[in-house]
Amino acid sequence: MSNAITLTASMRSNLNALRNISTQMNKTQERLSSGKKVNSAIDNATSYYQARSLTNRAADLNALLDAMGQGIQTIQTATAGLEKGLNFMEQASSIANEAASQIGEVHVIDSSMTTAEIQDIFDLGGNIVLKGDITLSQSIEVKSNTTIIGNGHTITY
Repeated sequence: MSNAITLTASMRSNLNALRNISTQMNKTQERLSSGKKVNSAIDNATSYYQARSLTNRAADLNALLDAMGQGIQTIQTATAGLEKGLNFMEQASSIANEAASQIGEVHVIDSSMTTAEIQDIFDLGGNIVLKGDITLSQSIEVKSNTTIIGNGHTITY
């Protein structure tokens, strides 16, 4: 018994059409799974290398986008730090202004002043700051409401 299969021309044509449909389905399935129109240079060299170039460009742009995001994050962190520093400076300024208001008027004595000028300042009373070492040849009268701040300097009578 022979197992010969005989096909008519129309059967051969239908079989070739089915084979072509199967090949096209495989290509379509591969494109769907990979997301690419062309998966190798053999399919279509121009489209393949153009797609590869665009993929590389997209990767470069994504890297730039990430770098920009990191730069923006750095700037936001620096801005937050500056705002906290500004708040600290405002608090320090407030404390300094409060302290200055409690101290009252401050008079400064330096070594170029005469004894009479120094006596006039002592007559005013209040807070006196020495700007340098002072040597007096005459005595001066110091009122009881006077505070002398030496900052490391001295008055010698």
